[in-house]
Amino acid sequence: MAQSLYNIYHHNQLFKKKNILDVFRRREKTFFDYFMYVIGLSTSVVTLPQVYNVWILHNTSGISLISWLSYAILSVFWIIYGIIRKEKIVLFNSTGLFIVNFAVALGVILK
Repeated sequence: MAQSLYNIYHHNQLFKKKNILDVFRRREKTFFDYFMYVIGLSTSVVTLPQVYNVWILHNTSGISLISWLSYAILSVFWIIYGIIRKEKIVLFNSTGLFIVNFAVALGVILK
């Protein structure tokens, strides 16, 4: 009886030490991880029409240089975060966004 109470007590102590975020700290790739790569690529692809308007059609009317330059600069911080935290999905998405955001900003500057 004493041994079983001892086991129950220690089992409860171990359970209390587990953090709910441990579920999210798994290192193996899940379907959702791969899905997020698709989402990351999609966020960059949907900006390509703006790049096309600026670089091919040379149409910069209605485009805010401050906004697009800010997007590019803020993406750099996400890239740094992805490198420090070794988060490939964040790094992948942020790098793509930096490229297209900077391309739009640079197109506006050079026009």
